[in-house]
Amino acid sequence: MSKLLADYEAKVVKCVSDDAEQLGSTSPDRYDKFIDEAIAGYSRSKPRTLVKDWTGADTYDYAMPSTFIEGFSRVVTVENDIGDQQPSIVDDREWTVYRSATGTLVLRLLDRTPGASETVRMTYTGVHTVDASTGSIPDIDFDAVCNLACAGACRAMSARYSEKLDSSISADSINFRSLAKEWADLAKAYQAAYREHLTDPEMGRPACMTLNLDARAISSGTGRDFLFHERRNR
Repeated sequence: MSKLLADYEAKVVKCVSDDAEQLGSTSPDRYDKFIDEAIAGYSRSKPRTLVKDWTGADTYDYAMPSTFIEGFSRVVTVENDIGDQQPSIVDDREWTVYRSATGTLVLRLLDRTPGASETVRMTYTGVHTVDASTGSIPDIDFDAVCNLACAGACRAMSARYSEKLDSSISADSINFRSLAKEWADLAKAYQAAYREHLTDPEMGRPACMTLNLDARAISSGTGRDFLFHERRNR
């Protein structure tokens, strides 16, 4: 079973400890914005594969499903009269994605009008979805998507401390400057971990160990958990 939204929230909360509530809430859903952005970014790199079947209706136009996102989705294959052992793939020159006079986006077949005894199948790409009850992202990519969400959250944390730096008195400015840089560095490490995973899943996990924030976390008493370097292992 794929991971659900609660799994992503729990992982990101554990890895981006916002003890000072810089993101404005103590609820796990304060990270949902960054999780949504990470899912969108992951979808651009590894889009979801979806299938739509239409029963023939003696017409050449078939309305696209709501999960076909114009400007993002791509038709991979079109099959005619599915069910045969050897798939009957329609040549790419024999169909097109077309907007009808009513504004509806359709798959238009250019040389056939399937009847009720036939089924047209379209394989296409779409965005991944993760919510309270379903998730489409493969488990092998769970940590990578969490890394990307953590990168977004860390950038937001860095921005918050930078804002405080702009308005603080000099006695606090050094600490805010240090915190802003640490969160920015951590964001870069999480982003690098995500990119490494897309290149080689075996290389993605240890990327955040390049940051030397453990000593700061221990000496300052914050004891933050990082995605793959938890306190009990330090």
